[in-house]
Amino acid sequence: GRREICRPDLAADRSTDPRHREVAARLGCAASYAAALETRGEGRFGAVVWLYDEPAEPDERRRHLTRLYLRQAGEHLARLLALDAARAALATLREELLPSRL
Repeated sequence: GRREICRPDLAADRSTDPRHREVAARLGCAASYAAALETRGEGRFGAVVWLYDEPAEPDERRRHLTRLYLRQAGEHLARLLALDAARAALATLREELLPSRL
């Protein structure tokens, strides 16, 4: 799948649904850039979106920095999600084995 989507001029982009263009205009968004948030093991689990108030798009240097940052952020967030799931499972196990109310 695509790892990034860039819409440098939402008002002029005819591939975007007219309703989306209208909502973007009402919100004051003239351009957008989205990049996937993913990990090597888990794959894609989210996205990061930048909205611009005038037509624009990030240059290659900024896109490269974004990819580097998102690689680290994706791995970190995946670890936090795994930790949260483990804590929830542990709490469930604890409650089943040692009920707080007898």
